[in-house]
Amino acid sequence: MSLTALEWGLRAPITPRFGGNLEALPRLQETEPKQQKKPTSNTKLRTDPSTVRDPEVCRLARHWVKTLEGQIQAIEKLIQETIDSEPPLRARCQQLRETRGVGLIVSATLLATLPELGSVARNAIAALAGVAPYNRDSGTLRGKRCIRGGRLQARRALYMAALVASRQNPVLRAFYLHLRSRGKPAKVALTALMRKLLIHLNSCLKPLTLAPAL
Repeated sequence: MSLTALEWGLRAPITPRFGGNLEALPRLQETEPKQQKKPTSNTKLRTDPSTVRDPEVCRLARHWVKTLEGQIQAIEKLIQETIDSEPPLRARCQQLRETRGVGLIVSATLLATLPELGSVARNAIAALAGVAPYNRDSGTLRGKRCIRGGRLQARRALYMAALVASRQNPVLRAFYLHLRSRGKPAKVALTALMRKLLIHLNSCLKPLTLAPAL
């Protein structure tokens, strides 16, 4: 029995569904979460001197930030080397990065956490990433549609890509502004943009499919 869109998002495990033997995929799946877990406090320490007043603590904080930045660079280098080690994986990454707003980290995250990308239907891939809207209706009650379930790391990557695309991608920016002009809250419009972006990327990786440029 086939899974519904909701079951895809809530129950489906991370399993590769595309052809080819991609030996580098497990390594990519291990390194990518570590890149996403980089602390956000390093930016605050660099830009807000008032957070640290003691000279010795300030010195240690700067050293800590420098160490973190070095580790982040090392992980990003490992991610790039892992992708380059497998021609099919490198080709898929390059296809994703052709869309403005999608860089190395976003494409690597989606390939690592959504290996089904390009091999399932649009509703299924949206549910897997947790950006598919679901009704909250009961009898005559009509609740607001909301997203739920899905893979958190993939959704985080899509959020960052959508945030950039809403400012730098002409097509997606126009879509975002259109929703805002209709009175949609910023977060609702951004979530819709995430879903539109993901569906486009899913189409890009489907064989013999010519997706419109974004």
